Amino acid sequence: MYIEVRKIQNKGVSYGGHKFVEAVTTQDYNGDTIYSYKLSDECFERPNITYKFIAKYSYRFHGKVKSKAAYLMSFTWSDFIDGYADTYMTENRKIKIQKKLDVDNSNLEELLTLFENEVDKVYEQVNLEFSKTEEYKVSTKVNQQINEYKEHVRVFEEKYGKGTYCKVIDFYGNIKNPGLMKQLKIDYTAKCRYEEESRKQQQKRWDDYFKQFNSGSSQLLGHTSAYTDEEKILLKRFYRVLSQKYHPDTQEGSNEAMTLINKLKQQWEL
Repeated sequence: MYIEVRKIQNKGVSYGGHKFVEAVTTQDYNGDTIYSYKLSDECFERPNITYKFIAKYSYRFHGKVKSKAAYLMSFTWSDFIDGYADTYMTENRKIKIQKKLDVDNSNLEELLTLFENEVDKVYEQVNLEFSKTEEYKVSTKVNQQINEYKEHVRVFEEKYGKGTYCKVIDFYGNIKNPGLMKQLKIDYTAKCRYEEESRKQQQKRWDDYFKQFNSGSSQLLGHTSAYTDEEKILLKRFYRVLSQKYHPDTQEGSNEAMTLINKLKQQWEL
């Protein structure tokens, strides 16, 4: 058993990767200018070659050498470069090959292993040829440019918001809309100040709650009838805050803390 690989030169031209990437300017549905990029319409030419894999099985019949053949798969030169040379076969396909060659399961598995080995050899040869082409050099550069651009977009939009980069900066990193850039910085500064002020206010509320709780704990554990309706409303707020902060599912919470908080709830008759 062996695998025959037929290298077939096809007619016509096969095209591969784009020759360059360029900055483009468009408009969205709101009429805003959008700065982006596109791959060139001009592409590299590639060898228009097909590799046809055929399994052959030789045997003797009445003293004469006979052979049977079964078509396995075909891949183009570009299939190997673009990652489309998949050797997976369905069970139905395997059964057809097995019947065509009249071999048992063991011989079939051996044959498929030979097939995969031959595909690997062709893959290595094609990729070696591709590594020496101008397309390989250019595609490496183009992919690097695009990846760097996407990283710049990610960092920028994590700070200023989704969809902002393309309205301010072009593919080459040039600021095209300085007015919007200035406004984004102003908005970002205001956002940071608001978040910081909110954090301080939240912390102050916590401090006030615990200060009141600690100063009045001896009284709170005693006579509940001493509190007015307004004070009980405040006690309910204390309970909600404490139960949220010290619930067992939270980082600071525990079953012990929650037990004490529920005990206070009962004593306060909430």
